[in-house]
Amino acid sequence: MSDHPTNPRPPRRTLLAGVLGVLGLLALVALPVALAGNPIHRGQVLSQAVAQDANVLSDSIKPTIPSAAYRLTIGVSGTASVVNVAITRGGTTVVLALNGGEELEAGKLYTFAFGAAQGFTYNFRCSTATTVAYLLVEEIQDGAL
Repeated sequence: MSDHPTNPRPPRRTLLAGVLGVLGLLALVALPVALAGNPIHRGQVLSQAVAQDANVLSDSIKPTIPSAAYRLTIGVSGTASVVNVAITRGGTTVVLALNGGEELEAGKLYTFAFGAAQGFTYNFRCSTATTVAYLLVEEIQDGAL
């Protein structure tokens, strides 16, 4: 008989060093995400009645950097509605539908992301008179959607 087992358990310090090494690697991988910064809060609505095709935000929003993205989270609690983005530059406004032009169902939460550029202002409109149960707009910088 041998004094050594055939499948020895690794010493605790080796196992601990391995775990710490993996955690250190994970910290290095997560570092660029942490450096990307937090989204910038640009607007919020809670339980607000809106007229058909009227701006949801009292003031349109403008990107703070030349090229950014907006992340819109929205839910309606009244009539189902198509949610549109009103994009304005100078005296020209273009209205484009989100969700492929399909209505957002009442009582459900949706999130959209789209590019935004300086020189333009942005607002949101509903195709029907409804209640915007919740709306949050965040400006995303550094490519971190």
